[in-house]
Amino acid sequence: MQQRGAKTRATSPGKAESVKSASGKDDSAESSKAKSGCKGKDAKKETADNTWIMKAIALAVLSVQHCAVGLITRKSRTTGTGEFLPQTGVICQEILKLIFCLACVVYTGESVVSVFSNPRELLRASVPAVLYLVQNNLQYVALGYLDPATYVVTYQLKILSTAVMSVLLLKRELSLTKWIALVLLVIGVSTVQLSALSTSSDSGSSKGAFSQQFLGLVVVLTTCVLSGLAGVYTEKILKMSSVSLWARNVQLAVFSIVAGIVGLAITDELTQVREHGFLQGYNSWVFASVVNNSFGGLLIAVIIKYADNIIKNFATAISIVLTTAISIYGLGLAFTISFGLGVAIVCFSSFLYGGAFDSYIGSLV
Repeated sequence: MQQRGAKTRATSPGKAESVKSASGKDDSAESSKAKSGCKGKDAKKETADNTWIMKAIALAVLSVQHCAVGLITRKSRTTGTGEFLPQTGVICQEILKLIFCLACVVYTGESVVSVFSNPRELLRASVPAVLYLVQNNLQYVALGYLDPATYVVTYQLKILSTAVMSVLLLKRELSLTKWIALVLLVIGVSTVQLSALSTSSDSGSSKGAFSQQFLGLVVVLTTCVLSGLAGVYTEKILKMSSVSLWARNVQLAVFSIVAGIVGLAITDELTQVREHGFLQGYNSWVFASVVNNSFGGLLIAVIIKYADNIIKNFATAISIVLTTAISIYGLGLAFTISFGLGVAIVCFSSFLYGGAFDSYIGSLV
């Protein structure tokens, strides 16, 4: 018995060491898991931070760009001689887009020749190219008649035209919430337009000022329809083909340039270009407008990659508020309660259509 007890006592230290060793392995395994877990959390946090930073940058840049479209283009039409040809401005901005997109095609490893190798894809790209060309020209015309704030708010009707074209061309179904948002959008824009018309009549403006306001409205509405049709058709050909985004932008830019040159050739504007030069009437504001509009077309690709609909709607709302504030304090826009109400309704409808309140509405339903 004593020998057995001795053996037991003799073997106890070994067992204790083995238990101690096993517990040590468990502790080290747990600590390594904890460390890896911390690393995983840190990596996720870093990724989330990077994503937020990219979205914040996209929001800031898109807001400024949206705001600048109305302000700079309006300045280009009202500062200096104001006699530059909008068609030449559109051609210049498409040339800038072409150069940048070609560089992106080369950088991503695509062959420039392959961009133009498929005649069918080239033909499909010609449709939105012509639509965008006309739309961009009308944008310059509209801002010759409307103040930037009224233009920016009214131009949000492109959301309505895009929705309708999506239903017709892409067979897309819209929820009741989106249709309500579209109705609110129309109400908001109508409120802003009526406010602008009443301000013109109250300030003793002539009948010509009223007709200019009406003509500007017609031009903007046409621009919205073309924007919706071109955007939905571009989405359709992008999803139904293997052509990359940059290659498609190259095709669109080439066709826009060709269509712009043809447009000059079949009108008397070609005679003006021959007599006074391609850049007649250009000043710093015109060049800034060309660069900004070209940049806006390219910015869409970045927004598609890094942002979402909520970011776009935030940018739209911020740009409307910024444009309105600058128009009031810098351009002498008469701010009224109806104008402010219309702006608020348009901003809310943009958020509603983009799905910003879907979770809240879902909880109520």
